Amino acid sequence: MNEVFAEHIVKCRLSPKMLAARLALIWGSFVLIILAGVLLKMAAPIAIGIVLYIAFYLWGLTNVEYEYSILNSDLTIEAIYGQRSRKRKMEIDLKKAEIIALLSTGKLDHYSGRVEVRNYSSLTKNDNLVGIVLHEKDTYVEVIIQPNERVMEAIKAVRPIFASNLTA
Repeated sequence: MNEVFAEHIVKCRLSPKMLAARLALIWGSFVLIILAGVLLKMAAPIAIGIVLYIAFYLWGLTNVEYEYSILNSDLTIEAIYGQRSRKRKMEIDLKKAEIIALLSTGKLDHYSGRVEVRNYSSLTKNDNLVGIVLHEKDTYVEVIIQPNERVMEAIKAVRPIFASNLTA
C-alpha cells in the first residue's frame, strides 16, 4: 500500500481581534509598569520584569500559524502559537468527508447557513481555500484550510472522487 504524506504551514494574518488584544496588552503593560514604579519603589524592577515577561508570553499567543499534516487519510490541523507552543485543533478522516471542494467553485454553497464553520486558513482573500464538510455528532462542520500544491495532491490521492472539485 502506498503511503500518502504531506504537510504545510500557513501563517495567519493578524485579525482585528488580535490587533485589539495586542494594543490592550501594550497599554495594560504600560499602565502596570507606571503603577509599579510609583507604588512599589524598591520592588519595582521585579514587578516590571514580571509584567514584561507576561506581556512577551501573551504577545506570542497572538502570532498564530496553522500546520496541516496528511498521513494516509488522516488530516491533522495544529495551531502553532508564537512559534513556541502548539495545540491540536482537529483531526479529520478524509474518507469520512461528505464533500471536499475549493470555496471558489461554489460547490459548498448548498451547505451555507446549515454548518458550523471552522476557519484554519491565513484569513486572507485567496482562491486556494478548500472547504471540507463533515458530519460530526448532530451537526455539519465545514473546515476551511489553505493547502499548498503538495497537500492538494495528497487530498486528491486519498479522495480521487473529489479531484475535480479541487481544480479551478
